[in-house]
Formats: sequence, C-alpha cells, structure tokens
Amino acid sequence: RRAVPVDAMPEEAQEEDERIALLREALGCLPQRQRTMVVLYYMEGYDVHDTARMMGTTKSAVCAGLSRARKALRQWIEEDEA
Repeated sequence: RRAVPVDAMPEEAQEEDERIALLREALGCLPQRQRTMVVLYYMEGYDVHDTARMMGTTKSAVCAGLSRARKALRQWIEEDEA
C-alpha cells in the first residue's frame, strides 16, 4: 500500500470534486440523446450494442453520438479552462 500524507488529501479531494462538478455541468449542456448515450456507456458500463438496443437505435448511431459528445465535452471543458 502507498502511504499518502494526510495533509495532501483534502486538496486532492477538492480538485476531484471540482472536476466532477465541471463534468456534470458540461454533461448538462449536451443534447438529451447524447447525454443518455454518455451515461449509459461511460457511467453505467453498457457496451455500444446494449446502449443502442436500449435507445432503439443502431450501434453506428451510438458510436457517432458518443464521438460528438466527446468532442463537445472536450470543447466545453477547454473553453472553461481558458
């Protein structure tokens, strides 16, 4: 096990909380369909096939939606950091 100094933990926890809050805000800016794809695939752990089945669409549509969502999230976060 790795020893972590106790005084370093609150700062790291705060940074993690800030990243999570930023991601939640960015997710909220996505169109509903893309947000659902991101949640099912990345947060709930469903594969592309299952995500497509649950959403009543094709695997290629899910892949394209996830790609668009990643691009939008990346741009949103980069703008926020600028």
